[in-house]
Amino acid sequence: MQISNRTLKIITTTLMVLCLASLIAWPVIMGERPGPHATIAVNKAYAVRFAEYIGLIVLFLVLSGVGALMILRRSTAEFKEMQMANMRELIEATLEQNRKQDVSDSSVD
Repeated sequence: MQISNRTLKIITTTLMVLCLASLIAWPVIMGERPGPHATIAVNKAYAVRFAEYIGLIVLFLVLSGVGALMILRRSTAEFKEMQMANMRELIEATLEQNRKQDVSDSSVD
């Protein structure tokens, strides 16, 4: 299954936006930190919520990094392909020009 470049770029951008939105929404998502006299259960629930929050942000970052690397790899392959096509075209044009020049030189003699 091959994902198109456009779809891959949309997914990668969406993941980065989600990561940034999650970071900006820190106070809303996490809420207030439990006070010093909070029970162990309350502190534990906050710690679990914090671990899930950080894990989600790391997941967004890793997936967007993988998407960016896939985009880079595809772009590099595309540019190499274009470079080879341009080189072939240059060589063919040079050979054609040399043939024309040889024909015109031989007709002058």
